[in-house]
Amino acid sequence: MRGSIQASTHFDVPLTRVQRAVSASVGLLVTGALLGAGVGVGVLEVWGLMVDGPGGFPYVWFAFEYAAEVGAVLGGVLLPLVTWTILPNVAFGRIFVETTIGTAAGAALAILDGGLANPFVAVLGGAIGFMVTVIQLKLRRPRQAHTCEVA
Repeated sequence: MRGSIQASTHFDVPLTRVQRAVSASVGLLVTGALLGAGVGVGVLEVWGLMVDGPGGFPYVWFAFEYAAEVGAVLGGVLLPLVTWTILPNVAFGRIFVETTIGTAAGAALAILDGGLANPFVAVLGGAIGFMVTVIQLKLRRPRQAHTCEVA
């Protein structure tokens, strides 16, 4: 169209390695925070159902906010840290899915084993489940031969 201004959807600005790493790290931080908050609230809801039956415990809504905050902080810190240091050759999706399931399973097993008296047992169990999942991801990943390419 002549005489009209068109918005360009293509940017010709290449990202540097540092910019790509920062943007990926921020994405990992946000994803870890969201997944951690979801697991924290989910585990607290299951714990509430086990303690108080259907309906949970609506008289302590702040507990859900606290569970989301703790899960978000732990997930936001641990997911990027583990992804860049321990699991650099594992796909992001695999890390997201398996660590989330491992964290929830560890928290559930801790609640079942440790009883319902102390909800902080679930945090410890979730952390152990997360680390066990990270270890199994690291051990299952085939080692790649490091080769030196000569030009």
